[in-house]
Amino acid sequence: MRGQLITHSIVVGFGIVLIIAVFLIMGFVETNYREFIGQREIEDVCLFIKTSAEKIQPKTDYRSETPVVLGEITMNLPGKIAGMAYRASFRDRNLSISTIGDKKIEFSCVIGINATYGGSTNGDSTLLKMTRTKEGDFIEIKKL
Repeated sequence: MRGQLITHSIVVGFGIVLIIAVFLIMGFVETNYREFIGQREIEDVCLFIKTSAEKIQPKTDYRSETPVVLGEITMNLPGKIAGMAYRASFRDRNLSISTIGDKKIEFSCVIGINATYGGSTNGDSTLLKMTRTKEGDFIEIKKL
């Protein structure tokens, strides 16, 4: 009788250790998956915005005395990246995207258009607009 009690205690203890190990491994896998997928999704969003900016870039050097909208495009960006909220904003001539939350993933890409940049978005329906003034071109991004 006493031997059975010890055997059952060992089996229950081993079962608890296995359950804890499974939860720890799943947490580790989820963290690595989120980082991997998040990095890829951020790169895709950056490339999508960069391509959209290139599409509205005009082929003329005409300068206007009054501001003229050269082009605008409405994009449907993902609402979340790797299950986390994010923010995309222009800094100098770069588009900087970073997630908001416990696990931060950041990425920057160069837009490559000779312009001044401004604005930010956190996904979903977003407007990208290019305006030309006598001082130069201005590219703005904003959530609709």
